[in-house]
Amino acid sequence: MHAKDYHDLGTPAADGASVTLEIDGATITVPAGTSIMRAAALADRDVPKLCATDTLKHFGSCRVCLVEIEGRKGFPASCTTEVAAGMKVRTQSDALAKMRRGVLELYVSEHPMGSCPVSSRCELETLAGAHGITQSRFAGPKTARHVHTHEPVDASNPYFRFDNDLCIVCSRCVRACEETQGTFALTIEGRGLESRVSASQHQPFLESECVSCGACVEACPTGALMEKSVLAARISSDERTQGACLGQIFGNMAGVISVSGRNAAAERLFRAIQPVMQTAKTMRKLQLPPKAARKSEALSPKLRRLSGPGCRSTSPARTSRSIARLTAGAPRLTFAAI
Repeated sequence: MHAKDYHDLGTPAADGASVTLEIDGATITVPAGTSIMRAAALADRDVPKLCATDTLKHFGSCRVCLVEIEGRKGFPASCTTEVAAGMKVRTQSDALAKMRRGVLELYVSEHPMGSCPVSSRCELETLAGAHGITQSRFAGPKTARHVHTHEPVDASNPYFRFDNDLCIVCSRCVRACEETQGTFALTIEGRGLESRVSASQHQPFLESECVSCGACVEACPTGALMEKSVLAARISSDERTQGACLGQIFGNMAGVISVSGRNAAAERLFRAIQPVMQTAKTMRKLQLPPKAARKSEALSPKLRRLSGPGCRSTSPARTSRSIARLTAGAPRLTFAAI
């Protein structure tokens, strides 16, 4: 999830000639190629959404972001429809409210209100609550995911857990793994009610190709993917901010790991984590497994020598080989979200 004060505009920015349109009576000028959803958000007319986020390409699967366009039939998805000069858009109407409520009730029938931990800031439950939905008329003994696609919670990864019962199959995690990280470790398997997120070939996250970058956790709109540290601390929705991951150590947004300049990146990484590798007490605060904490305490003096002033006189290739030898037994300590 994003930081609590982050304004998600729904789709990425475009770079084109200026286009002027009208949204709910307000005139706004945006670059050509901008989605109606993003234009509406820039005009402070946010359109409800579940599968969309401005860190990923538009997808158009949730059908919550429908709008009306004067002169056009139907109700197009605002995330996949681009703006046009002179376009007049309505984001609120009785017809749109009725359709959104129907779609949200279908989601709630699989994901009952109150299912997610408070610290997840579940976007579905927030959106449903804003539309006055407390329960679904479509709910039944066989609709909830814990009935028709139940699987044990996957807590194999030491830094986050995946609860399939809370998943709404929006594909944001799959797309983040593909577009942000480029690992392609996640996919959607099955059809209809049997659709579910799967790591690699239906493996536990720890045994899959997942590199624990945190991109999927950051993208998840519900409590399906959550950091274990957040769950353990029982942080409230008002206190939660962005989780940490390798990309943030490099100064990137959460979930982004640069694959260029690996030697310099490795050196920066160990300089960055040097302060938190001083004592076993600090490791326990990070809730690392005992074995990893012992490994970290043992490595600390070696890493200080490697990442200190003396490392500048060492060739990058030699530095990388030294780091690889030192960390051979603890890859998840150094390259996982904490």
